[in-house]
Amino acid sequence: MKEPLISICIPTYERVEYLKRLLESIEIQKFRSFEVIITDDSKSDEIKTFIENYHTGFPLYYYKNTPSLGTAKNMLASRDHAHSEWIKIIHDDDFFASETAVGKLAERIEGTDAKYIFSGYNEYIENEKRYVNKTITQSNFEYVCKNSSLFFAHNVIGPPSVMMVHTSIKEVFDSNLRWFTDMEYYYRILSGEKAVYIEEPIINVSSNDTQVTTYTRTNPAVVIPEAIYLLNKHGSKIATHILAYDSWWRVFRNLGISSEDEVKTFVPGKEIPLFVRKMLGHQHRVPAGLLKNGAISKAAMTLSYLLNLPNLKK
Repeated sequence: MKEPLISICIPTYERVEYLKRLLESIEIQKFRSFEVIITDDSKSDEIKTFIENYHTGFPLYYYKNTPSLGTAKNMLASRDHAHSEWIKIIHDDDFFASETAVGKLAERIEGTDAKYIFSGYNEYIENEKRYVNKTITQSNFEYVCKNSSLFFAHNVIGPPSVMMVHTSIKEVFDSNLRWFTDMEYYYRILSGEKAVYIEEPIINVSSNDTQVTTYTRTNPAVVIPEAIYLLNKHGSKIATHILAYDSWWRVFRNLGISSEDEVKTFVPGKEIPLFVRKMLGHQHRVPAGLLKNGAISKAAMTLSYLLNLPNLKK
């Protein structure tokens, strides 16, 4: 077996205090066959200076990205520097849930031919200092893997920090995305690759105001171009499950966009998929005030889905 077994890969950006917490959670790990690789997208040298003065009991490698790579590319930038068989991605604001966390990942590697290992996680709400267990069941994990369009309805697996990837995997995150990054990646890779799941929280995932998703999820200038890009990239099959259809229905409804012309203001010259045009037409027929009513919106969505099924199957 190759040594070290695991590369703990940390994409960073300007958040020294969070990074310090993560490194402290790594320092206490009982399993020690790992290295730590930090790829830094920061504009300042704050993290670089911190690492130069940080003393560890484990191998630590630091790389400054010049120029910056962006969120998606930085998440797997460390792969080129890894000396191990497995890459454990963990964002700089997340941290390991216990001193045995890395050891549990190592135990799951033995005897598996899977190339992806996922684990449960706790959401850590920073401003409340509170943990919420977000771990799903094994059967739920298997179900969403078989129906991968459901990641767009609700990403029950969690962010990339819950994932470990074999170094033979060449699939990368789509750098055209910021809001849908992990959902699109899971949709793409879990449709064809075997994955295993550890049904307990290995990672504490931070919920804080500095995250990219905090300021992109309600920004139509980000969400609408990404949605159209995704729907054109993967086709109507991305919405054939009614829960997946409902997720796209809510994307447009929640942003107050109910016509093709409104969408085109954000994606001029781009093709709007037929089923989206039909969906928007259905939303446009419902008064905006009524669309805000959950029961009415759900009924309208269901009718829209049934009317749109022939277009989803093309």
